[in-house]
Amino acid sequence: MVNKNRQTDYLSGREETLLIIDQDYLMRELLSDILTLNGYNVILALNPAHAKMIYHSKKETIDLVLSDIDFEGLGSLISDVTSQYPTPMLIFTKDKLAKKNPPTFIGFTILQKPFDVLELFKAIRKSLDENNATASNQSAGHHLA
Repeated sequence: MVNKNRQTDYLSGREETLLIIDQDYLMRELLSDILTLNGYNVILALNPAHAKMIYHSKKETIDLVLSDIDFEGLGSLISDVTSQYPTPMLIFTKDKLAKKNPPTFIGFTILQKPFDVLELFKAIRKSLDENNATASNQSAGHHLA
């Protein structure tokens, strides 16, 4: 018998906290509503500078950063997020080449626009699960030393 819940596990959050950066008010609110209704905690930022301020004050509680790639100043945020306190990032892009040749940051996932809600949920779950697996492996390695 197939467990139907396993087929839709990626739809449900586990109270993870997502930092969403988008200059489009409607997109921010839509993402916030959809993700909150499905079990995620959401923090909204207007731009990378705002997100960087939020990230530095709450980095221990932020599980994933979601952003459009078309932002001036995003590179600085990406650098902080991926190096200081590694947090996975999910980047939205219209650029098909970025999907074929994604940046080589650890925990960096590209989601090409336009995307549907199921693609978004799958990408979020994959990013979170991969980060949790990496953190578990690193923690296990520290115990062995």
